[in-house]
Amino acid sequence: MKLTHKLCGAALLAAVGIAAALPANSKADDGVALKGKADIEFSSTASSSTSTTNTSGSGDDIVTSGGETSDANGFGVSYVTDIHFGKHDIVAGAEAGPYWATKWVGNADGDDKVENSHYVNFEDVRSVADHSYTLSATLSKQFTTTVGTSTEKKLNGATLTYKNAAVREQAKEAVTGFEAGAVKDTVTLSEGNTATFIDNANGTGEEAFDKGYGRYTLYFGKYEVAAPDATSAEQSIQLTVPKEENTVINNGKYAAEISWVLATTPTNP
Repeated sequence: MKLTHKLCGAALLAAVGIAAALPANSKADDGVALKGKADIEFSSTASSSTSTTNTSGSGDDIVTSGGETSDANGFGVSYVTDIHFGKHDIVAGAEAGPYWATKWVGNADGDDKVENSHYVNFEDVRSVADHSYTLSATLSKQFTTTVGTSTEKKLNGATLTYKNAAVREQAKEAVTGFEAGAVKDTVTLSEGNTATFIDNANGTGEEAFDKGYGRYTLYFGKYEVAAPDATSAEQSIQLTVPKEENTVINNGKYAAEISWVLATTPTNP
């Protein structure tokens, strides 16, 4: 089934899925997971990076490209934007970066192109008493390129740091927000390690258990703010490549995968 997502201005709206009525469960359970993509390209002849400073934001458009899509089916991750770090010269002594992700672009080849901060859409619209959960991610595949016909080379020890994280509710949903501190402002991913972006740990009582119900967008940085402002979308996802672990940087595009998962952490017996 082909899925599309809709993005509406600063609210970062996405197409609304169909809520699934799922039974209450007293044990931990993972929701629908989704793998996002990231890449960076190196060349000995590149003249500049491909970063953009457009601050106009996005319009009211249907997004058909620019990210990975899944049917969250009431509980899980439904959309993750593709992350691009541009093309860079290989300069001796400067390979470590840091490198900054360009703004997200959807429908890049069409007249309906849209730009915004990078974001992740997720939802919990289950018919259960306890909506405790975590939203986590793992750098499940390190940045890797193929040299020659079959030799794979990694950016050893490369890490991704997400900054200026915030959450918006998606439109037309009766949602209840998160407790203070539930959304982590800065999170770093390293290969194989899982890090939590949202810890929706509810307390007791009906109102507390309802926290986190609904459809949300987790986004990084403000697209309306221009770089080099530290809060801008272009200064919010950072790739760091340790120089000491990467004596040689090869020409070509290095690609990575980031696995996102929403997992229940029930506190209701």
